[in-house]
Amino acid sequence: VPQMYSRAAVEGVSADITSRGVTGHQHLHTVSGDIEADLGSGDDEVKSVSGDIRLRGSGQDGTLQVSTVSGDLTVRNVAGELEARTVNGDLSAEVSPARIARLNTTSGTIELNAHLATGGTVEIETVSGREKVGVAAAAGYAYEASTFSGDVDDCFGQASNRSQYGPGNRLDGTRGAGNGHVRIRSLSGDISLCDR
Repeated sequence: VPQMYSRAAVEGVSADITSRGVTGHQHLHTVSGDIEADLGSGDDEVKSVSGDIRLRGSGQDGTLQVSTVSGDLTVRNVAGELEARTVNGDLSAEVSPARIARLNTTSGTIELNAHLATGGTVEIETVSGREKVGVAAAAGYAYEASTFSGDVDDCFGQASNRSQYGPGNRLDGTRGAGNGHVRIRSLSGDISLCDR
């Protein structure tokens, strides 16, 4: 039975966007509306200025770029590459397996659960938001987590290093074979890292 392939491009100003049943590329943009979509495989781009975004992937490898300024962002069941940004909104993501995951927010909270592909990379940055990160990897990963005025903790039992020359708190190490890389940074937010 041949599989149907579809794709969608939708732009709105003050309208909500809902997308279901699209198996191919999706480009969904709105200014002040919410976006809710099921994603197929392929390259997807989803943007809103002041709306919330809720996305559910198919679990197939792909590339997703998603951003909102003042809305919350939730991404579930995606794989491959994820680039996600908010300014004031909270960001929650699940990526497995993750080749590249880049998450960025100014004042929102970031929560990431990821299973890292061999040699994969996770990069997370906030200014004042809290970061709660769970990254598992069969091939392990090297990690570095740093904050200027927040706290850093982990579930590994390793104590973070406080700078002796001024403010700053840092945690470095390696899990397993260290074939991936995890970097987490915050200016004033707290960081929590775990390998599950």
